[in-house]
Amino acid sequence: MSHDKQISDGRLENVKILLNSKLRTPVKLLTSTESKICYNTLIDNVNANKLGGEYVELLANYVLLCDEKYLCEVASPDSRFWNILCNNCEKLRPEVSVSNLVRLFNIVINLADTDEAITSVCRISTANPQIIGMLLQILSRRPIQVPLFKDTILCITLFLKCLLILCETSVSHAVEFVPAILLLLFQYKFPASIAELVYVEDLQPLILEQFVPLKQKLINFLSSVNIDDYSCSLKENLMRAINDHSVFQKGLEMEMGKLPSINLLNAYDTFTFLNSPNRSFKRLYTEQLLFGENDFPLYEAIFKLSDQFRRLFNLNGKQEGLHSYSEQGLELNVAITVLNRQTLFYKTLELFLRFWIESLAKSENDMVSLLNLAIITLRYVCLSSEDLESARKTKSLLKSQIETLDSMDYKLARDLQLDSIKKDHYRTWSSNIASFDTMLSGQVHDYVRHQRLLQLQKGIWVYAENPLNSEVGTPKVYFIIVSDNHASLLAREFETQTDELPYLFDNKILTSPSCEALANGRTKVVVLKHITSFKITELTTPSRGTGSNVYIKLNESNVYTEVDLKDRNDRTLLKFYLDTEEGKYIWVDGLKLISPSQHEDISNDTKEQIDTLFDLRKNVQMINLNVHPDTVVPAPKMNDEDEEFYDLETLKKVTENFYFD
Repeated sequence: MSHDKQISDGRLENVKILLNSKLRTPVKLLTSTESKICYNTLIDNVNANKLGGEYVELLANYVLLCDEKYLCEVASPDSRFWNILCNNCEKLRPEVSVSNLVRLFNIVINLADTDEAITSVCRISTANPQIIGMLLQILSRRPIQVPLFKDTILCITLFLKCLLILCETSVSHAVEFVPAILLLLFQYKFPASIAELVYVEDLQPLILEQFVPLKQKLINFLSSVNIDDYSCSLKENLMRAINDHSVFQKGLEMEMGKLPSINLLNAYDTFTFLNSPNRSFKRLYTEQLLFGENDFPLYEAIFKLSDQFRRLFNLNGKQEGLHSYSEQGLELNVAITVLNRQTLFYKTLELFLRFWIESLAKSENDMVSLLNLAIITLRYVCLSSEDLESARKTKSLLKSQIETLDSMDYKLARDLQLDSIKKDHYRTWSSNIASFDTMLSGQVHDYVRHQRLLQLQKGIWVYAENPLNSEVGTPKVYFIIVSDNHASLLAREFETQTDELPYLFDNKILTSPSCEALANGRTKVVVLKHITSFKITELTTPSRGTGSNVYIKLNESNVYTEVDLKDRNDRTLLKFYLDTEEGKYIWVDGLKLISPSQHEDISNDTKEQIDTLFDLRKNVQMINLNVHPDTVVPAPKMNDEDEEFYDLETLKKVTENFYFD
């Protein structure tokens, strides 16, 4: 054994003895001097890391026992320390490796006076992906070990905090490391792993409350920096990715000529998109370039969608058009979307392309319209879909979101857009919408009442006797009509219908002299306000089938409606018989609508007509309100300030100059 070897072994043995003495209960940290001695022994000896498991264990114990200030100011910025740690971390038990990294990141975050230590952490982790790889490999293990998985997620979260600090202290370094680390996490399929673990009850708070907001803050940072403001490898990588795909290179040349000035998030989304398989999109895009009349503006679509996607799912607790996610129980939905941002971004972009093709879009205005449509569809799929509740229960939110986006068509998306517009308006005007509804309901009711009145003033032939009574023979008939002043129902009996329609004069039903012989008696007057109830009876003739030797049997039956108008003493004021559904629909409901007494029991057909007209009127009038899609809607409050901006008088004005056809 050489003399140098004996010295090295002796020093390692001394380090081992010192560390073991500190590990005794209660555990004591090394002093600054002791930390320096151990550090020099472990780090300065170039061949020390080749000694095997014993050295690795010494290194791990040293990280756990080292003086915090020394570890932060000396070890953390030293690339030799990180290189040895990266090369040996996989040799340790996962629990030990994770606890080492958690302590290192915590100390760097809490004690670093300069960004040197944090920069070193980010640089080494970017250059040596073994650390990230090791952590993600732990999360892929099954069965799930909750304590170990929680520490591992915490470790990755602390690392993202280091990146976030760098965003605030050294933008020139952050523009290099943030895209690289996010890309590294994406390539190691970390989003899919963490999206699965978010359903584990003991892990969910850490993921929802710490990891997801941190990732979104890093995304927000990327969106705030222009790619031309700093030198970074992302721009070079993006151009290389464009040039490596002839169809995408041709698309850029045809659409923009060269890459415009974009933010880092646009560049990151474009880069990850171009480097993903996306076979269905590439096939559809290629076909559109070759055979479509108007080329799909791919890069403009990516850049705009990138910005809108970020805005839609920001994690500041608020979002345009919605109150806090926690108040709506949407934290999990948003977390899944943020965690799997790239996957859902690709799917939405493909949906955007399909909309462009199906709608025959061609202009910039079409582009903006379809972008809004895509975002509204994405919001529905990720936040509002009726299938999301069951998807949460079956832990398949991401799968449900992808399937819904794949199956979405242009017509359904436009229907969703209309619903979204209606909800935005209703939410904005919620403090007065009840009064507005009442006002519109009254207007619609008056319109339907007026339409019925016009029909009632034309008059109609009805039976005066039961047409199904065999003893009657040929039943007599009434000609009934509403008086000019709308106060009475007039009726005159005839032996049979006349060729010429009777007419009304001076509140009397008259007919031509040639038909007068068919008339019986004078005009009966039924004052509408005296009608307190309508007794309606359906009369049906027996079905008459054909002979048994005929294969096809026809069901021949006529339906008549007996209408008995009653006063408050239940005496019959007038009884007549209708032979059509249309007659019943017009006359029975019509008399109820124009009657001074309130009659709520109108037919379902008339109720449906009123509801349809009300919805139509409300939709049209609400769309006329000036509500910008980016308006942040406050929580409903009853105060003077709300009344100033959202008062009923403003709502009334939108109903002016509106007429039903």
